[in-house]
Formats: sequence, structure tokens, C-alpha cells
Amino acid sequence: TLAGLLCSAVHMMVYSILSISLITVAQEFQLTWAQRGFILSAFSLTYSIFQIPGGFFVMKYGPYIGPMFASCGSCLALIVIPIAVHIFGAGDKGAIVAIFYCNMLFLGFLGAGYNPAFHDIIAHKVPISSRSFVHNLVYSGQQLGAVVATVGVAASIGAFGWRVTYVIAGSICFFVGITWRLLVNRQMPNVDNSGPHENQVTEDGEPATVVFTTYEKWRTVLTSPAFLVICLNHFGSVWISRVAMNWGPTFLHTREGIEFSDLGYLAALPRLLGFFVVSGSGSLTLYLIQARHWTVASVRKFMQAIGMGLPALLLIWMNYETSTFLVIALLLSSSALTGLTFGGYHCNHIDIAPDPNMASLMYSITNTIGQLPGVIEPLIDSSILEFHSKLDPSTHTAANPSQAAWSTIWFIIVAVSAFCIFFWLLFCRGVPIVLVKRRG
Repeated sequence: TLAGLLCSAVHMMVYSILSISLITVAQEFQLTWAQRGFILSAFSLTYSIFQIPGGFFVMKYGPYIGPMFASCGSCLALIVIPIAVHIFGAGDKGAIVAIFYCNMLFLGFLGAGYNPAFHDIIAHKVPISSRSFVHNLVYSGQQLGAVVATVGVAASIGAFGWRVTYVIAGSICFFVGITWRLLVNRQMPNVDNSGPHENQVTEDGEPATVVFTTYEKWRTVLTSPAFLVICLNHFGSVWISRVAMNWGPTFLHTREGIEFSDLGYLAALPRLLGFFVVSGSGSLTLYLIQARHWTVASVRKFMQAIGMGLPALLLIWMNYETSTFLVIALLLSSSALTGLTFGGYHCNHIDIAPDPNMASLMYSITNTIGQLPGVIEPLIDSSILEFHSKLDPSTHTAANPSQAAWSTIWFIIVAVSAFCIFFWLLFCRGVPIVLVKRRG
């Protein structure tokens, strides 16, 4: 669990570091809003492309190699960026964009080595009664990684500049990779989660010992509304989180006039709170199931609906608020509360998997779809910001976006949230998908 938490933190840190540092980088090299969005979209492009190959890799070779390789590779990628800028980027804005874009593509490829491995280990190594707790504790590392990125980057850039900051972050990645290698290995025994399952039934609904082919298992899963609704909510949840990470610091800087030196600390607050939200909600799910006798499906529906619906309502309120203090509080609270979705869609793959061996690839499939917002959202939102911004003739840089531009971005979030919640409440389930052996 500790190794998974650290790797999860590094996974989020290498992405979050750019949303803060890009403000300084964009000012130094006079990058446009469109160029910023282009760079931010690179990570999710390869991250989504390699999710399914990553799931197959875990199924064939086990979950032990990927996180170590991804962490050590991220070390190399981050250290290369300032070196490449120094050698190839002097006075060439196109080269600067290409360097950051290509390195983000590589970091996205490496990122596919984390989550499928986590899901596979949880499905095989953790008892059913503890899965929600361990899952949320591992993935709370993402919030911790974002805190390290936002606070650490703001302080480090102020003291050393963004180039040295990237080297420091790379060193952290290397340390985590070695830690994973030392703590996690193939000698960890599987737990016995055997018992009455509803995935082996006859056509009449009577329990039976039935052997299903791989094709039959995957055909049932891929056509199940319970699985498809995870894909949809993975998409919507990532859309919300990407907006907060990509544009939250910029919004506070341009709309509310927050100084750059304070951005890291403000951006870290929802992530710090999110760390406790994600880790604490694992214990909450156990309490609701064991003490209050909620079904797993009811808990998943509750967590997902609150984790997407409440942040959307807070953003609507923020859109009409004039107090700078309340605007900041609403934005940070909205971002933090999205962590509740980790108790909803994010661990639901393990709940509904007919076979624990399928959990990692099921996650890879939904995460492939879920990462599409990482590619689409920066391009759409940067285009909105670019359209509503005028070029400052004195500095030849893009002026701050208008309030109408930011309002459009928040209303898109609300629409996505409402659509996802509606179908989640209809089709979410908390038990393994039923497999039926049909006659003939």
C-alpha cells in the first residue's frame, strides 16, 4: 500500500508540475494560449493510447515491473527537458513547444504502467472487506502528488527556477521507482476471495460449475451497461479534474489577480483536502456497508453522484459570485470534493469483474476512454480562452481571458456532470457481472 501510494503520487506529480511551471515557461518564451493547450494535451494522448497495451502487459507479465519502469523513466524525461531547452531551444519558440510536447508524450506513455498494476494487485492480494480502503489509500497518493507539485513547484521555481525544479522532481521519481522495486515482488501471496459468486449460473438461474471461455467473459463485460457506465463516468470525472489541474492556477492568476508566489499554496489546498477525502472515503464505504448495511451498489452511486454533482453546483455558484474570497473557496472546494468519485466509478471495476484477472484490463479500457478529456479538454478550453482574448500590442502576448470565457468552461463541466450522473444512477452495480452459459 505504501509503495502504491508513492507511485500514485509520482504519477500525478509529473503531470501536475506542468500546470504550475507552464505559467513561468509561457511567460519566458511568450507562448500563446493555443500552444499551452497543445502542450497540455500531449500527456493524455499517449496515456490513453497505451492503457490497453498496459493492461495486456500486466495480464501477461504481472503487475510488478510497470510502476518501477514508469517512475525511473519519468526521472529521465524530466531531467532531459531543461537540457534539451538549453541546447536546442534558444530563441526558437517552435523548438520549445516541440521539446515540451514530445516529453509530455513520453511521460504519458510511462503513466500507463501504474494504474492497471494497482488494480491487479488489489484484486488478487487484498481481501474483499478491505479493498475499498486499500484502493482509496493507494489512489490518495494522486492528491499527495498534486500537493507536492503545486507547493513544491511554486517554492522551487521562486528559489531555483523551473529548470532546477524539473531536476529535483526527476530525482523524486527515481527514489520512488527504487522503493517500489524493494517493497513489491512476486512472493506476495494471493488471498482467498473464493465463495458464492453469481457469475456461474445456468440459464434457469441455478448455481453450476461452468467453464467460460475468455471470449465469452469479455463479450459479456464489454456489452454490459454496468461496464459501459463506468466508461462514461471515467470520461466525465477526468474532464472535471483536468480542468481544475490545467486551468485552476491560471484562473486564479488572471481572474482574481492572485500573485504567482501564492498560486502553488492555493492550488495545493484542494489537493491536500482531497488526500483526506479520498483516503477517508475508503473508511466511509466500509462503515456504510458493514454498520449501515448499504449495498455496494448504493455506496458507489452515492459517492459518484456527490463527487460529480456537488462540485458542479459549487462552480455554478462561483460563476455568479463577486467576492474574491468566496470565488477562491468555491473553486478549491469543488476541486477537492471530486475525490469522492474514487469511491464510485474508480474502484467499481474490481466490484463487477467476473474474474479478478480481468480487473486490470477492464480498468485499462475505461481509462483509455477516460483519458480522452485530457486530449480534448485542453484544446477546447484553450480555444475558448484564445477566442475571448485579445493580443496586447505592447507586449505581443495574449491578454487575460474574459469572464465569459471562464463561464463557458464551468457550464461545460455542469453539463458533463449531469449527463454522467443520470446514467450512473440507472446502471451502476456492485456485484460481479453475471455470466450465462447458453444452450447450443
